Amino acid sequence: MARVIVIGSLNVDLVGMGDALPRPGETVLGHHYQRLPGGKGANQAVASSLAGADTLMIGAVGDDADGDFMSQTLDEKGVDTQRLATQAAATGVALITIAQGENQILVVPGANAMLDPAVVEAVNFTTDDVVLAQNEVPVPVITAGFAKARAAGAICVYNPAPATTSTKTLLPQADVLVFNDTEMSFYAGVPFDPGNPQAYWRQVRDDLGVDEATALVLTRGEKGVIAATKTAFIQIEARAVTARDSTGAGDCFCGYLAAMIAAKYPMDHALRLATMAASLSVERVGAIPSIPALTEVEALLS
Repeated sequence: MARVIVIGSLNVDLVGMGDALPRPGETVLGHHYQRLPGGKGANQAVASSLAGADTLMIGAVGDDADGDFMSQTLDEKGVDTQRLATQAAATGVALITIAQGENQILVVPGANAMLDPAVVEAVNFTTDDVVLAQNEVPVPVITAGFAKARAAGAICVYNPAPATTSTKTLLPQADVLVFNDTEMSFYAGVPFDPGNPQAYWRQVRDDLGVDEATALVLTRGEKGVIAATKTAFIQIEARAVTARDSTGAGDCFCGYLAAMIAAKYPMDHALRLATMAASLSVERVGAIPSIPALTEVEALLS
């Protein structure tokens, strides 16, 4: 059976909401606070599970109440947590400030930084698997995961965020790369050119060091999604929304996309479902709490 294996982070999100984001050195008063489950890996795993995929989470939590909270949350969302390592450390924490739909995020990795490649090596990958990773765990862990996935014939989906120079060598290991505008500019060195997108994609492939077999996906928020595969150039328009909280929207997109790929959906339909799911998520507060179920997404599309 096809499944999605997510290699990534788990964080507890400490979320403060106000009317304006503070500038450097400034203190502003907020009006609402929540402690919520999050972390790019956990967000993507929950999105994959709610999209209907059999989902396994590979990651690390601390031996504390936050670790119990994260493990229980994933269990409740249908994610397989048997490969979660428990470290003698604090669980990762994200400090999030939200105002008028925008956010500022500071992540303290905690146990995420202690995840060992041995956890990945203990998992049996198959040709039916889709392996999804991001950059909030150590690079050797992602490297080991992609190497084992490719050896098994699995599909590798990589969301190289947050963008770092140390992970550029991983880009050619992926079958599908998912960037936002900032990440694409960081890795490719040039911003997206909407006036000549196909020429841009040709240049970007050289800059990224990937060939035409790699599918490139660029998420652009309210401007929609643009993708280039070996055989097609795809543009998906975004649904008009009133954003309450954009935290985790990109993770929602990635988890849904991986689940749709595992389900063998055509890329254009997979991107459309993932885009719709992300649009629903920004209308709600929180990362994991905002992720919609597949029935909600399909109802909106229909």
